[in-house]
Amino acid sequence: YLGSPQKVRERNENSVWRQRTAYLLTGMMSGAVGIIFLVVFLMYRTDRSYGWFALMSLIWVVYLYTVLATDARPFNDNLTMTRASVALFLLYVGCFCQFTWIFGGQHLPRLTKVLWLGMLCAVVSIMLVPRAYLYQFTQVLFLSGIVVFLLNCLQFQWCAWKTREPRHLLLAACWLIFIFVGLHDIGILLGTWEGAETWSSVSGPIATVFMALLLGTQLGSQMRRIARFNDELTIKINNARHDLSQALE
Repeated sequence: YLGSPQKVRERNENSVWRQRTAYLLTGMMSGAVGIIFLVVFLMYRTDRSYGWFALMSLIWVVYLYTVLATDARPFNDNLTMTRASVALFLLYVGCFCQFTWIFGGQHLPRLTKVLWLGMLCAVVSIMLVPRAYLYQFTQVLFLSGIVVFLLNCLQFQWCAWKTREPRHLLLAACWLIFIFVGLHDIGILLGTWEGAETWSSVSGPIATVFMALLLGTQLGSQMRRIARFNDELTIKINNARHDLSQALE
């Protein structure tokens, strides 16, 4: 872009914000949220959605590092980092699907096996594909991962509509936004290389905060339910002891 220094500076600052700073904020927030819910999962392993959300968030942090890194470290060259970046993205998509299904109470054993078998084959193939075919293969796998991601978001709309549970409807609303953002960004990146015009950088921090609030609210509700159960159990035990003492007298 050619223009006055002020205009050039503004465009550059906008590009840096949307292509680096916003992703850095998303990575920091995802890392913090991922660690918190990993600790929650290790303490309360009854709800596996916390574990999958934590794993999904931490994988996303490592993937963003490959996006933001200015050199190939800790890898030997840029091509190896490219392979690792695509593999991390595919693993993120797999964890995203698994979290969505478990959070929505969906039991899909066959689809789960197909998903992870496909992810395993894709990750192994991207690591072993010859250098001459890496560019084309990377594009195919990356777009395939995006398609799986969007199909999962679309499928959960039907799940939320059937259950009508508030938490499912809230997650479906968030995933619906992801659908529009994903379609918009695919159109931008396939048409031109205007990375600063994508919506994913702006929606990332917002989605992270939304998911943290949604899961935090669910965790608080579960802890209140446990507290009420303990109170009711204490009352019943005291009543039983009182009745027993009266019977003994």
